[in-house]
Amino acid sequence: MRRLDLDRLNKEINGISSTRAAFYREAIIVGLKRQGHESGIDLEVSGEFDETFSVVWGKDITSTELASWKDENQIANFAAVGLSVLLVIELLNIVSFE
Repeated sequence: MRRLDLDRLNKEINGISSTRAAFYREAIIVGLKRQGHESGIDLEVSGEFDETFSVVWGKDITSTELASWKDENQIANFAAVGLSVLLVIELLNIVSFE
């Protein structure tokens, strides 16, 4: 099983500022935690690629960060962008974004 390390979003990714990347990381963790998940949850990818990733992160988010997200649609949208960025890096080895 491959690892999808959300902490990679704590650094600048070519074309994505470190602040924006950290924002995506926070959205992913908020979304997962609101569904009762912790670091280490499995994410299955199917289609062009058939892979299972263990989604992990180091430093957890705070209760203030968790409470600051109110809109479920925004959580889902920004988390999806963050996960997509990481999956593109992992599966396609693309490391530069516009």
